[in-house]
Parts: sequence; C-alpha cells; structure tokens
Amino acid sequence: RAVPPPSRPLRRAEVRAACVHRLAVPGAPSCRGLALGRTSATLHAHGADRALRLYTVSSAPAAPLRLAHTLADPVANAAWVHACFSGDGEYFPADRSTTHDRYELCLWHVDDGSLADRLPGPRVGVTGLSWHLARSFLAASTSDGLVDMWGPRMDWKAFAPAFRALEMNAVYIERRTKIGFLVVI
Repeated sequence: RAVPPPSRPLRRAEVRAACVHRLAVPGAPSCRGLALGRTSATLHAHGADRALRLYTVSSAPAAPLRLAHTLADPVANAAWVHACFSGDGEYFPADRSTTHDRYELCLWHVDDGSLADRLPGPRVGVTGLSWHLARSFLAASTSDGLVDMWGPRMDWKAFAPAFRALEMNAVYIERRTKIGFLVVI
C-alpha cells in the first residue's frame, strides 16, 4: 500500500530511520570512503591499503556483501581519494593524487573490473568527484577553486573525413611571395 505524501513538510523530530544492517566491510581496513550505486546493488569502499573494492549487495541477512572486484594500481601505488559511480552504474571513476600534487582519474568497468581509461589532470588536488545522473559528464572540483568537466572524446573524423591527428605540433614556415603568403609545411 502506497503511503500518501505528507500535507506539510516534515519536522526534524518526525523523520525516523532504522539501521537495517551493521557490518564490517570485508577486506577494507579503516574504510575512508563509500559510494553506493544507483540501483543499490553495488557498493564501493576504499581504505588505507590503497585498494578499491566493489561489492555486490544482496538482501540476504546472512551475507549482505560479496566482494566482486579489488581494483588497484601496483605501479603508481598512490592512495585513492574520491570515487563515485556513473549515472547508469556501468563505470566507476576514482581519483588519486600522484606526485607533484597532480591528479589522475581512473575509469573502471563495474562488470569485469577492467581499467577503461586514465584521465590525467592538471597540477592541483581534487576535493570532490561527481558523475551526471543522465549524461556522460564527470565533474571534479579542484583545490584551486575550479571545476574540471570531463566528457566523451570527440571523433573529429566524423566532421572532416580528411582530418589527420598529429603526434606533435607541426613546424611550418611562411614565405612572402608576389601574390601573398606561401605556407610550406
């Protein structure tokens, strides 16, 4: 039976909550961050051991959490600072601060735990991370007071079929002719 909405705003004393389960997060010593997926079927925890853990959440009271993936980067071995889920729950971005206070966002697939992409940021720290609920945009608030917006990469060949991406900047020389300028690449 559906409960009708209240006819007036609830007062603080009228809001009641109940703790359904209180349990230790397996394998996550001193948990520093939690995020619950949009459908509440996936839980993320990261702790002092520099590993990200994804759990599947079930309604069974005997075993409400089951470890699905342990995500870590043994090369950089940097501490994870912030993490969240994408709006559709397919991706899991996490931020880590690397050397020289430069941040890097790692984008993981939730289904198989594989690394989808690395997004290197500028030389600032990240103070918060949030994914848009309906679109493919990721916002990272930084320590310099700005917000970095990450979105899908553009495929410029779709706009100009003759487009050619360069590995580095091309050097060209402009020479003056009788008619005008001649560009030599």
